[in-house]
Amino acid sequence: MSKYAKRGPVKHIRVTWVVLLSLFLVAGVVAAANLIPAWFEYRAARVEYEGLRQYDPRPAPTKQAPDPQDDSRARIAELREINPDFVGWIHIDDTEVDYPVVLGTDNQYYLNRTFRGEINPSGSIFLDYRNTTGFTGNFAMVYGHAMRDGSMFAILRQYLNSEFQTTHPTIQVTGLDAVTTTYKVFAVRPTTVYDPAYGLVDSSPTAVMQYLVDAGLSPTASLLALSTCVSANPESSERLLILAARE
Repeated sequence: MSKYAKRGPVKHIRVTWVVLLSLFLVAGVVAAANLIPAWFEYRAARVEYEGLRQYDPRPAPTKQAPDPQDDSRARIAELREINPDFVGWIHIDDTEVDYPVVLGTDNQYYLNRTFRGEINPSGSIFLDYRNTTGFTGNFAMVYGHAMRDGSMFAILRQYLNSEFQTTHPTIQVTGLDAVTTTYKVFAVRPTTVYDPAYGLVDSSPTAVMQYLVDAGLSPTASLLALSTCVSANPESSERLLILAARE
């Protein structure tokens, strides 16, 4: 056998490695092409919401103002000027959840539009459109995406950890009246869009009262529900519900 014949298998192996390497490189380029636009979109949404936090209407005791309540109303007016759909501000201590809340005419518009109306997969934190009275009714359902960069309602998944529940027991909501209401979390529920809680949005006060009684709470309490996805598949019906109540 000649020395050239012995090189056949070696050459074949080299070609195979070149092909595999080429495939890996192509896959890497495609992945980068998909990730880079997403990174810019995430970044754009973060910058927008970080800028809006200067208008956080929660009264700040350390803020030097003659009347913190009046200062809150001024910031609410500014947020309403930016977007007339603004209906409140939601906040969970020591988390990413520190956002303006909007109320649209349906539950689709703000799925992929930011507070300022920019097209972005981060969307907005928004009330169910059937909550026409904002946060003044006896039940409010608030939606938000669980973004991969940890923004919007992504942190809500941490409530599946009992320690997180213990250290983050409350949710604050400041309404258009500049009053900040504290809700205490009483249930964390991996569920689906068919959960009975979603049906409470446009139900009677009596139905909400019965729901509260069934949950072992006072029938005079007001309910707040935060809803987010638990699957990357947009067609999935899986959801995570955080239920909280105030007297």
